[in-house]
Amino acid sequence: LLCGPRRRRGLGRLGCSGRGKGRRHERCMRTMAAWQAKPRECAAQTVRSVRSICLCVQLFLQHTSAMHLNQGIAASGTQQAIRGLKMDRSGTMTQLLGRATPRYSRCHVVNGARPPPLTARSELSLSRRSKRRKRGAHKEEMQQFAIERPARSAERPFRYLCVLDVEATCEEFSRNYVHEIIELPVVLVDLEKSRVSSEFHTYVKPTANKTLSPFCTRLTGIRQSQVDAAPTLETALVQLEGWLEAQGMLLDAPVAERNFAFAADGPWDLKNFLDAECERKGIRKGAYFDKWVNLKQLFSDFYRVRSCKIHKMLEFQGMTFEGRLHSGIDDSRNIARIAIKMAQDGCVMYLNEGLSRKPKFVSL
Repeated sequence: LLCGPRRRRGLGRLGCSGRGKGRRHERCMRTMAAWQAKPRECAAQTVRSVRSICLCVQLFLQHTSAMHLNQGIAASGTQQAIRGLKMDRSGTMTQLLGRATPRYSRCHVVNGARPPPLTARSELSLSRRSKRRKRGAHKEEMQQFAIERPARSAERPFRYLCVLDVEATCEEFSRNYVHEIIELPVVLVDLEKSRVSSEFHTYVKPTANKTLSPFCTRLTGIRQSQVDAAPTLETALVQLEGWLEAQGMLLDAPVAERNFAFAADGPWDLKNFLDAECERKGIRKGAYFDKWVNLKQLFSDFYRVRSCKIHKMLEFQGMTFEGRLHSGIDDSRNIARIAIKMAQDGCVMYLNEGLSRKPKFVSL
């Protein structure tokens, strides 16, 4: 009912445009004149209209709630339910002879009732809102749902998992810093027996930035004397290959026939650190480093949660971090514990990440 100067006071589009013309302005002026001439009659008419609307909503709710909601059907709209209702000029509401039966459509239910939150996907078609739910909600229910899911295959593609978490040189507040590996640990996990069978650990001597920064020493706990007495990355990779052969790993077998696979907490260790340094220094490395198990992504997909850090994954599984954070060997041991717990819960490890194919240039 607002018109003219009142609209310019920030009262919104409740009346006409305030320009003194148009249908909305004429209707607004007629309504204002009626209220000024007969205020009591207009107020009574408004009260009767509000009561009629409330009664209409109440009848609709009673009508829909009494219908076949337990039989797996839901009302398609309000217009069909109130088709048999009308209002006269006095504002009172009367009901036509015979209540119109609303149309209904089938909805996705299980056994005539709403399904529980955790059911198989084949039994329930999730809505878009359900798909957009936060992954971090209801962790225990999601964990139970992930455990009950069927495995990808009856047999594991490999038996052993080589968990790797390297440490590299770093500098605080430096984005263009060239990292070099200074610690190379590998923890061998037997997935069939769900235990750690062996460990490999060595420090690595950097060649480009030979002096460790104080920030790198505080973060990793590695001292300068430890890297000075350590072998270079090329020698460390040769020692790692000999250790893998001693453990019975099939290094020269094709990918489908290997009995082991490397695993890391994300793509950084094998892609951004190891492969980048080997490519930069021209160091030969085995083909088994080209594809690996991204445990961070696999953990998120299996338990239906957001990607998180190592200590958060341990807390989700009911464990705590053991050792020193950002220590290569301690991080590898804790990641191995996460992998063992995932295997016990029914997760099947598989190669879910690898290096992208590098373009080959042919001289014409």
